[in-house]
Amino acid sequence: MSLIAILLFTALTALAIFLFFGIRLALKVRTLRRALDPKNPDPVAREKVFRDVAKRAGERVPNEIHMIPSTMIMWKDQDKWCEAYNALESRGFRHAGNYRVQEINVDVQFLIHDAECAMACIYNHPSAGVFMDIVTRYDDGSSVTFANRAASGLDQHPQLQNRFLGDIHPSELIEHALADRPVKPMREIHDADLVPDFCRVWKEYKEWRNKRGTSAEEVERIYERLHESQEKAKETSAGSD
Repeated sequence: MSLIAILLFTALTALAIFLFFGIRLALKVRTLRRALDPKNPDPVAREKVFRDVAKRAGERVPNEIHMIPSTMIMWKDQDKWCEAYNALESRGFRHAGNYRVQEINVDVQFLIHDAECAMACIYNHPSAGVFMDIVTRYDDGSSVTFANRAASGLDQHPQLQNRFLGDIHPSELIEHALADRPVKPMREIHDADLVPDFCRVWKEYKEWRNKRGTSAEEVERIYERLHESQEKAKETSAGSD
């Protein structure tokens, strides 16, 4: 399940944007300037800033979630949802319910492929839009999730692996998810287990993340990626003038 990683990544990115534009984050401006000096950054100040970002981002992600049935989802991108749903249906996935995650106002549509022991989640996220996961759970308690999103830059949970393949077509995502997943005894997917398992995995990941923490290095990777994208956007804008 990539949703919690993406939610944490979104929170980290939002805070990194504050950094990029020079917002204080409750730290002294002098410390922030030393940390983000492009020519000679202070490593001690930089680590302090990024640790503060990691702490604040973690506080934005709930430790537990609850899901309620949803009769209808107002998709932010109807065409993208149709593309995902049709690709899944054509490969033998069946609809298994619509739900809303109450704490974060994200909609989730579940589909199941019984013969392949695979579950699909199509997400309707307020800011990230429409994206999807293909999940396989195993008898040993582990799982692997294939997502059509860019890598978050966050370190992986040892048992709950996410493989981010970028903005590829849903059909390609399905092919990779079924062909490239680890070969070991798989758990069958049952409708009655969807919501309890989703909430349990969320809690398991968040407990691991709370205990382990988000390192300054992880935040720096996200910040550097944001900085690079801002620089590319400037170059593109300058080239078009």
